[in-house]
Amino acid sequence: MLHPQLDGVAGNGSAGIVPITAVVLAGAGILLGIARRWHPLVLLATLTVLLAPFAAVASKDFAMRRAMIMAPFLAMLGGIAAAEIIRSSWNRRWLIRVAGAAVVLGVLVNIGYRNINDYFRNTATSQSTRWVLGQELVLTSTYVESLPDDAYVYLYSERWPFHYEIMQFFAPDARGETRGAPYGPDSLDIDRQQGRPVFVLLGDYQGLLDVIEEQYPGGTVVDGPPLPYRPTNPTYIAYILPP
Repeated sequence: MLHPQLDGVAGNGSAGIVPITAVVLAGAGILLGIARRWHPLVLLATLTVLLAPFAAVASKDFAMRRAMIMAPFLAMLGGIAAAEIIRSSWNRRWLIRVAGAAVVLGVLVNIGYRNINDYFRNTATSQSTRWVLGQELVLTSTYVESLPDDAYVYLYSERWPFHYEIMQFFAPDARGETRGAPYGPDSLDIDRQQGRPVFVLLGDYQGLLDVIEEQYPGGTVVDGPPLPYRPTNPTYIAYILPP
């Protein structure tokens, strides 16, 4: 939580799972739960919070995802702490009641603010999250969908095949196939009977442009918009052969 690690599949890890304020409140919930609300569910939540970090530390990769199981239990324990603080102060003088309610309200507001801020200012806008969630493929798919109906795409990518779900969602009518390792044959051959050939190059495959232009001269080069995490490189390079 204090030193999050990026999850290369889910995209989380740019910020901690829960803010430190929530962890402190949950710690108080463990103590108050054991002392005043002893119940098997409290024991389960306590053991989960105490033991889950060992699974994340002792296993390889995806530490954030394995630690995430603690989040609902931390929320439950924090709720116990908040309820016990309010209940304990409510039978005392009005000044103590106001102070107890103010403390709980302040902590909850801080937790809510930290969660919203961590997501919208850290997670959602981070370059690593945009890379994991495939912003590159979304922009490429949108371009492929805009091609004429007679276009036939040869997609070269190290990360995604042509029939990947994102491509099918954003470009459902596109026709094409996958080329290049690890998903397709390492070939520059074309079949004009399929339609007007369009080479779409992603990542390191953009270096093939010179070879393709030499083998199939007279085409049109289209550069996609630059990526936020790779501002000097276009999102994609398309090479459209003449009819």
